[in-house]
Amino acid sequence: MGLLNWLKGKKTPTQETHPVQKTPSSPPLRPSERCIIPIKNPRFKEVKRISIRPSDPLSLEDIFTSGKVNDTLPGFTFKSKKKAKLISSTDQNFTLCASNSLNCLCQNRGTQFSLKESIFNCANVIEANRRGALLRSENTVGYLDYRSGILHLYQFAWHPFRTAMNESRWFVGTRETADGPGELYCFSFRGEYLWGLQCTEEFVQFDRIIKATPYSLFTTEKSSDIIVSTMDKFYHLSPDGTLLTRIALSDLRETDIKEKKSRREALRPKDPKTKEEIIHTLATDIVEGFNFGIESATINSPCAGYTYDPQTETLFVLEVEGRLTAWDTAGTLLWTHLFNERGGFITLIKDYVVISLWSGALFWIDLDGEVSSSVKMPAHAVSVTPIPDTGRYLVICENKRRYELDRHTSEVIEGPEGNRNMRVFKYQERLFFYDDGYLWATPKGQGWQRYELKLAENATHVSDLSNDSSPSPIRANKPFKEVWRLVNPGKRPFDHFAVDKTNRRIYVGRSKFDLTDQEKTQQEASLENHFAYWHEILCYDFSLNTIWSKSYLSDLTCLTISPEGDAVFVGVWGKGLAYDPAGLIILNSEGHEYARFATPANPLSIEFEGVDSGILTDYNRTRTVLTRVCPGEWILQSSVETGDMSQGEDYGAGIGRATRGSFWLRRTGKKMYEVTSQKTVFELKVNAAIYEVLAIPRSGNLLLRVGNKNLRMLSPDGETVWKLKTKKNVREIVPDGEGFLLLVKDEVAYVSREGTVLWRAGCPPHSVLNKAQWLQSQNAYLWYAGDSYHFQVNLITLQGMVVRSQMFEGVSEYHGREIGVTDDSFVMLIDDATLCCFG
Repeated sequence: MGLLNWLKGKKTPTQETHPVQKTPSSPPLRPSERCIIPIKNPRFKEVKRISIRPSDPLSLEDIFTSGKVNDTLPGFTFKSKKKAKLISSTDQNFTLCASNSLNCLCQNRGTQFSLKESIFNCANVIEANRRGALLRSENTVGYLDYRSGILHLYQFAWHPFRTAMNESRWFVGTRETADGPGELYCFSFRGEYLWGLQCTEEFVQFDRIIKATPYSLFTTEKSSDIIVSTMDKFYHLSPDGTLLTRIALSDLRETDIKEKKSRREALRPKDPKTKEEIIHTLATDIVEGFNFGIESATINSPCAGYTYDPQTETLFVLEVEGRLTAWDTAGTLLWTHLFNERGGFITLIKDYVVISLWSGALFWIDLDGEVSSSVKMPAHAVSVTPIPDTGRYLVICENKRRYELDRHTSEVIEGPEGNRNMRVFKYQERLFFYDDGYLWATPKGQGWQRYELKLAENATHVSDLSNDSSPSPIRANKPFKEVWRLVNPGKRPFDHFAVDKTNRRIYVGRSKFDLTDQEKTQQEASLENHFAYWHEILCYDFSLNTIWSKSYLSDLTCLTISPEGDAVFVGVWGKGLAYDPAGLIILNSEGHEYARFATPANPLSIEFEGVDSGILTDYNRTRTVLTRVCPGEWILQSSVETGDMSQGEDYGAGIGRATRGSFWLRRTGKKMYEVTSQKTVFELKVNAAIYEVLAIPRSGNLLLRVGNKNLRMLSPDGETVWKLKTKKNVREIVPDGEGFLLLVKDEVAYVSREGTVLWRAGCPPHSVLNKAQWLQSQNAYLWYAGDSYHFQVNLITLQGMVVRSQMFEGVSEYHGREIGVTDDSFVMLIDDATLCCFG
């Protein structure tokens, strides 16, 4: 039974794997056959020795400050005083860099070295243990011996791109170019050069030759094993630099290729007779020859990862194709697992090999090759770290989320954030957590506390936007009703869609798959010229009845509806690159084309400033003005000298001029504006550029966003009605008539026309998109936020009451940018090929 079938419901993990295979040990390498040779003339020199005196004894109190609170790390009340870089960590010692100081804490004593007098800083520290640290800057490598305080500086002729260290030695791997060759050097902790090696092997990959380099270096703590990998080869070295074992994955891959070729040849027609059989045979031969060439050219490709168990002296290798192999130090293949999907990550945790596949399947495999347990994660893991004294694990997935996992019960708890550099460890009866910026610690004896996301049923009522506390996200427990669903045939992705509220229509742009004979002929001719395929615009009513369609032998770059539904704007690809001239087609609501304009580059988006004007942006970021001459007739102006862009003198970022309601605003200096209203003309001086201007309905006032955090309401007389300062940068302001919604990175806040903050609500964790639209018929906001894996849509009233709230799994923030609203519903893509309407 395959992996996918098991994931659908079988609790007992059974995998399709090759049976355990054993091969005889490789014969000893004769001198003439050696692929690794000693280096006679080392390409480095020791340039300097610097004495760095350690500071007074260092304690944890010197590094941390207490009384801190972190909602994402319950129980961690100590925080490093400054931003830090965690270099290494064990239960016996850890090394931390902060403010150009290297801090090593071992057992009950700590030592601090200042790097101000050296040529390095904290960013250059790359390896450390309880004996010393390695630093690197361009072609210079330094080794700092903690006992002597001597910093040994070495300059290499070739780039030193890999380093490693153990209890008695440190290593540097160099390369001349990205395609090799490279060398490996070994040094003692006293700074003595011990030996150097160069690998003579070469690899052919596609049309280039790659010479071996120390692509990856690994050494065990007790220095009995050294492993060097390059492409698909692994070299096991002794402490004195003697080659003990060479393992080549290409031997296995070559066997795989031959077996696949034999199976394909067995299915090949033996004696083709008819014309169709001959053509099929020739086409099959061409395809097989191409596939064989690709497979042969990538036979030496690097693996997905490897790990080594020093206790059993076993090397475990995970290939990109999903094969997991185990090898002993003699080069004998011990066992093989062949998974049915791509491998992504491998590590060793106690007595288990832990691997992650690209689907998110995470496996614990014992050292004999038996699958012990497995769990399905939301995405493939890039880091798995045991949580001390709990039997659980912190898992970081490639979606940048942090999860807490109990592998025995398969319980997965989603955390607030993740980072590949995150670590958790225990030292002196304290738990430490590194978040890739600061190091956090718990009081002595306190255990790990499970993180639980605090959700709210409704928005939180507040009176201030400048405080540090963040509001809780809204609980997604009031789903919307699905009105209809449109699935693209063959699950092909939709290109674009747009909603026309005025005429109650849905417009969809997609690839055209049902071609007439004439269209097929035109497409074939196009492929010889500018490589274009047929696409189409379809117009539906709100019941999904087709009204009309329009076809184009071109890609569609944008699809936008005018504010009053009198025009459909279609961007079509030019005959060159995205940055070459293209076109904008304007259709009326019945699908008839009445205008076509040339554009400097492919149209990308249109943003409307009102019912009569908009700004077209192309792939070159050129902005061109669209103007409505009369209902149903739009023109594309060649001038870009209007709109909210800084014109004339260059005053920097910000609005140059704008017309909003009865106000006209013009920038006259870096922080100076001239404002004209129905009552007066006045000069406005601000402390930053103005980035957003809104006319507030029924009040006659003007709302300004000054800089990123200041809001100011102006009366027609030029008086400041009120000011408001936010703690976070404002991304967008959405008005409704009674007030407006402020959108920042991870929350929203509602402010009345009088400048009173009424409520706040938090976005889902890790949200990238945060947008809202005002639904007048509902007297509520449709607010949506999320990332590429979790996307939440909320219907929330002016009083902060949540009417509807639903979380969509697997809906990316890219799809969420195109949410369209009707009078009482909204339309969105729930995946690439499915368009849904919810009410």
